[in-house]
Amino acid sequence: MMILRLRPSETANSILGIDYARLRTLGQQALLFDFDGTLARKGASCMPAVSLSLLAELAEMGFRIAILTNRRSTRTIANITVPIMYHARKPRRAGYLALLRELASDPAHCTMIGDRTLTDVLGGNRIGMYTIRVRQHPCECP
Repeated sequence: MMILRLRPSETANSILGIDYARLRTLGQQALLFDFDGTLARKGASCMPAVSLSLLAELAEMGFRIAILTNRRSTRTIANITVPIMYHARKPRRAGYLALLRELASDPAHCTMIGDRTLTDVLGGNRIGMYTIRVRQHPCECP
């Protein structure tokens, strides 16, 4: 049972390699992103332009978007344009559920996207979300 919780619904090279239109056809309405290693390099102080642009496109597609990070709020991220929960203590359920309430969504209609199996994927799977594990953030894409 634990092994199944560690398996993402799908994998992608980066956030740019995900078929978001297909997620809409699967009934996904909200997207939760990890920050470090997913939207930006670990420890980055702001979000790269490529990630900001993607989030804007996804909002235009009708997705509700938020960021769930284990980063402490003392190391805040500049230029964030979506709801963010710092110090989420992933893979614990509380952070996921709090952001889902803020987005007025439920786990069955929300996708968790992150680079870590033991935090992002496990936490999302524990509450019944669709999960996507990315291998690298877009700044490192070839």
